[in-house]
Amino acid sequence: MRNLLFKNSILLIIYVLISAYFAIFNWKIFTVSLNINLGVGEVSFPPFLALFLLGFIFIGILSWMNYSTSLRKMIYELEHGVEIGKMKDKMAGSRVRDVIMDEKNLELLKTRMGIQDIRKQQEEMAKILSELKKAQDKQ
Repeated sequence: MRNLLFKNSILLIIYVLISAYFAIFNWKIFTVSLNINLGVGEVSFPPFLALFLLGFIFIGILSWMNYSTSLRKMIYELEHGVEIGKMKDKMAGSRVRDVIMDEKNLELLKTRMGIQDIRKQQEEMAKILSELKKAQDKQ
């Protein structure tokens, strides 16, 4: 969260550093007051300071909008990630249930069709045949 805030306020920090650098070497320009006409009256104010403050406010608003957009995107991704995780869990659970049901259905089919009975009969016949072969070998 702090990293996100720092990334989005980097432009603001750069603006402040450049303005401070410019102000240090040109302080007289920042302190000169001029009459500024606002339309309803005149105000005596340093124009470079006014431009600095307007730029600071503008970049601050842009940084905040970028931060809030990134935060919303992160929240959206987290919410959808949780939903996708829940969907994966449901799918995994349903797959397990499907496999269990398939095994139960296979057992039911075997018993209904008599496959197990046929296997038992085949085993009995194999035993009888092996006994017959032993009997023939003795003779």
